[in-house]
Amino acid sequence: RGVTAWTAAALDRPGAFAQLAGALSAAGFTIVSAEATTRADGVAVDTFHVTDGRGRLVREPRRWARVDRLIALAESDPEAFERAIDQARRSAPPTPNPGAMELQRVVVTNEASDRATVVEVVTPDRPGLVYDIARTLYEFGLDLSVARIATRQDLASDTFYVVDRRGRRLGLRRQRALRAELQRRFV
Repeated sequence: RGVTAWTAAALDRPGAFAQLAGALSAAGFTIVSAEATTRADGVAVDTFHVTDGRGRLVREPRRWARVDRLIALAESDPEAFERAIDQARRSAPPTPNPGAMELQRVVVTNEASDRATVVEVVTPDRPGLVYDIARTLYEFGLDLSVARIATRQDLASDTFYVVDRRGRRLGLRRQRALRAELQRRFV
């Protein structure tokens, strides 16, 4: 499909998906799509489909070594990790104006799943978007069960299945607060 697939599997922990997405973004990759699931045994399997930032396959081993270093940096020096992501955003080519602005939306609902709250964010794509959304969910005290990330041309459609730190779906008040925060940041 013209993308490079990269899969990471490890014991799940809060914020891990965001760190992986951030490391890929900081390395200058474009996340075209991603899927993340947490198995019953607690292992998170995250698969990202990426390009090199210019729409090409990523073949250079040194680029993947940089991703490894950035993941380690996220653990050892979170502020330097954030600076690396910001630098990648500044050096990325400008994002074209999306042609489907009327499709922008944030949906937060318990109707689509009986085990998790489903969060959908449809917004113009930009460097670091997956990281920013996943980080917002983490900061909101949520754990990711499943993620489905898709970018079509210039519009991202990212869906996350989340639970609170006790493994429960969000109540109506927290759903509204999360929707308001996501709309403020991304729509």
